[in-house]
Amino acid sequence: MKALEQKSTHIKYKIMLSIIASGLIIILVTSFLDIMNIRKQNTKELELIKAKSFQYYNQMIEDNVQIALGTMNYYYGMYKKGILTEKDAKNYAIDAVKKLRYGKDEAGYFWIDDTKGILIGHPMIPNQEGKNRINDTDPNGIKMVAKIIQKAIDSPQGGFLDFMWEKPEDVGTGKLTPKRSYSKLFKPWGYIISTGNYIDDIYSSINNEEISLKNQLNKNIMTKSILSVIFIIGLVLISVILSKKISNPIADITNNIGQDDHGNIRINKLQIQSKDEIGYLAEAINDMTGQVRDFLYETQDHIEVLNNNIKKDDDLLFNIKEAVDNNSGEISLVNEEINLGASSIEDIKETLYQIQKALSDISQKTEETTAVTIEVTERANKLREISSDAKVNTESIYKEVKESIELSLKEIETVKEIKVLTNQINEIAEQTNLISLNAAIQAANTEGGNKAFAVVADEIKKLAENTKDNIKNIQDMTEKIIGTVNNLANSTLKIVDFVDKDVLPQYSKFAAAADSYSNDAQNINYVITDLNATLEEITASSNAILDKTDIVTNNLIKTAKSMNSIESENKKVVNEISEIKENSEHNLGEISGLKTFIEKFDI
Repeated sequence: MKALEQKSTHIKYKIMLSIIASGLIIILVTSFLDIMNIRKQNTKELELIKAKSFQYYNQMIEDNVQIALGTMNYYYGMYKKGILTEKDAKNYAIDAVKKLRYGKDEAGYFWIDDTKGILIGHPMIPNQEGKNRINDTDPNGIKMVAKIIQKAIDSPQGGFLDFMWEKPEDVGTGKLTPKRSYSKLFKPWGYIISTGNYIDDIYSSINNEEISLKNQLNKNIMTKSILSVIFIIGLVLISVILSKKISNPIADITNNIGQDDHGNIRINKLQIQSKDEIGYLAEAINDMTGQVRDFLYETQDHIEVLNNNIKKDDDLLFNIKEAVDNNSGEISLVNEEINLGASSIEDIKETLYQIQKALSDISQKTEETTAVTIEVTERANKLREISSDAKVNTESIYKEVKESIELSLKEIETVKEIKVLTNQINEIAEQTNLISLNAAIQAANTEGGNKAFAVVADEIKKLAENTKDNIKNIQDMTEKIIGTVNNLANSTLKIVDFVDKDVLPQYSKFAAAADSYSNDAQNINYVITDLNATLEEITASSNAILDKTDIVTNNLIKTAKSMNSIESENKKVVNEISEIKENSEHNLGEISGLKTFIEKFDI
């Protein structure tokens, strides 16, 4: 019972913990999201304040530069009208711009640079007018003059530049203050009009606003924390109430249904009046326990009846078993005599079976030999067909090759004609050589020596010599070709003669051998067929003997079966009686255990 109480307590704590944990998670998540949203909103608001502050400042200095440009444009117009010279107009314009002031206490002023960085006019440092400041830098190393000029040149609308600079009261202290300038180009004269102011007051205002927003955020966090603590306390109280409302009925159920300290099962009627799911569960449990109670009462009555019947059956089974054991002894003696006669017949049958097995093995071997002879016959016939086809193909190829060789031998005569032709050309070359010699002699005998005739004679001589050399080369090559062709012709004739005398006769021998194999296989097949017929006669005789022994054996077997059947039935009866007795003893044990188990129910 203590274990059941502990389980119900655990359920109560689990319910409380689940309610508190879920509520705590919701509170933490919502608080975190609210704080993050407030921070994001503060950041946006701060950015908006910063943007508006600088927008107002930018617009203010931009408007004032436009005023200075208007002044500059006024004097430029007087110059264009011829009222003033350009030099006077520039001087008047520079002085007028230097005198312009704006802002609180008229602290705002303007200065003028040209596009090369030369200071044209400055109301605060007139002693530096005419100086080139293009490479001047602020304490951070930024070439501010160059950047101011570049921004004015790059954009027709002018440009802003942020840099760090010392205030007049901080000169020499190293204290830097952020400053923003605006510059715009006056194209007619190439002047860049600039103005700028320290913007630390803007940053100070933004910082104050940021501090205010942070303080407000901290107040919101504190307020939400207090509300969260109050909510958690309320959540704990609610969880305690709900957990009790849920766990108490469950505790009542576990206290009324379970085992006591002695191991007995106690089932009492539940007294729960709630109308929720737990109340429905209690009603269902009460109905179930009522059915279990009725079932246990009926089971106890049936157990007593079964116990008495099983004891009576045990006595009856013992008497039947004694009678069956006496019959089994007589049947065993009869079976021994029958088994002796059957054993002798079985020996005879075994001998006949061995003879039949030997005959079957011989028959199987003859069948295998028959299959081999058939296969040999088929291979011999196939060899004969292949040899015949090969002989026909070889004779056809031999005929074609022989005709081709004979034609080639005739063509060799053409090479010999080339040799005759080269001999004739050689004779012509020798005659040409004689002609050139005669021409040379005639040229020498001519008065004064005919140079042209001598040249012709010399060329004829060269032609004859070249022709003779070429003919000699042709004759050498022709001799080699004739030798090669003769060797090829002789080798080919030897191959043809080999095919005619050796290859073709072998095909006839292959066909004859195939016929011999086929005839031998057929003879073997005839012998095996006769052997199979003899084996079948012997097998028929042995089968007749087996049939006679089977008749005797069957009669003995029938008698033995009858006796065995009786003995088997007796054994079955004995076994079943023993099994029934064991089952009844087992059932008695189960009934006793069931009775003990039912007695544990406190109903």
